[in-house]
Amino acid sequence: EDATNLRNHVITQLEMADVNPDPESRHRQLTFVVAGGGFAGTETIAEISDLVTSVLRYYPNIERSDLQFVLVHSRDRILPELGPDLANYARDKLEARGIEFVLEARVSGATEDGVQLADGREIPSHTIVWTAGNQPNPLLQRLESEKSRSGAVAVESSLNVKGFSNVWAVGDYAQIPVPDAEGEFYPPTAQHAIREGKLAARNIAATIRGKPTKPFRFQTLGTLVPLGHHTGAAEIRGLKFSGLLAWLMWRGIYLTLLPGLEKKVRVLFDWTIDLFFPRDTVLTSGGRQTPLPAIPPRPVVAPSGGANSDESPEEDAS
Repeated sequence: EDATNLRNHVITQLEMADVNPDPESRHRQLTFVVAGGGFAGTETIAEISDLVTSVLRYYPNIERSDLQFVLVHSRDRILPELGPDLANYARDKLEARGIEFVLEARVSGATEDGVQLADGREIPSHTIVWTAGNQPNPLLQRLESEKSRSGAVAVESSLNVKGFSNVWAVGDYAQIPVPDAEGEFYPPTAQHAIREGKLAARNIAATIRGKPTKPFRFQTLGTLVPLGHHTGAAEIRGLKFSGLLAWLMWRGIYLTLLPGLEKKVRVLFDWTIDLFFPRDTVLTSGGRQTPLPAIPPRPVVAPSGGANSDESPEEDAS
């Protein structure tokens, strides 16, 4: 639903900017800001840029130079989950497409007209996508247990919450220690959460039967991020890949993880169609819809025949 709403919003901004005579308002409509330079933020700004540039031919009044794509990140480089080499490769690729990076800066607020940074700067925009971290459900605050800075509960290596024998936590809700690595914790990613859930189920069953539990141990298989334009970056078991090969690896792994043969065939067929046909600008139905801003009315010019003319001003203006 969020993806559909974001797509509709971006296309709506292009539709309105194409007929907007006000330069200041038009600039805001054509500026797209993403907060957070991790996997989600980097992929999002790359996909927004791809979407906008691929449909630009439908909007004759918008030039490529009118567009602005901005990624705001609090660290000194994007993609901290990857090594410096791949992170720099990703930044170079995105900068070549006109994406701007505002690094070592934090978003302090946002309004309808722009994004405020902690250092006092403001980026005029009608579009901001927040990907700069998340927090567990506030319901966890009711649990009287040790918690991390983000609010996740501290658990033992067996995934039971510290201080409790009948409470278990996995995924984003849990701060899970890495065995034999003091002060290190597993990242809250899907590949970890899936395996945590399975181990938690086995340990709960073992506890009920009075048998010993097992600690959670898992080595990250790898990390991949698509960068648009059929390029990507990947690090698999210490091996680094970039460009088209990394993008194909990402697509292949994504496809294999989809549930059911029917889903795999549908997605593969859809991907194949995308290779041969351009994107459209049809607004698809979804949940929340972006309200259309008002367009300043054009002045009505009286017909040359004067007040006694058979044409009305409304007819002439139309």
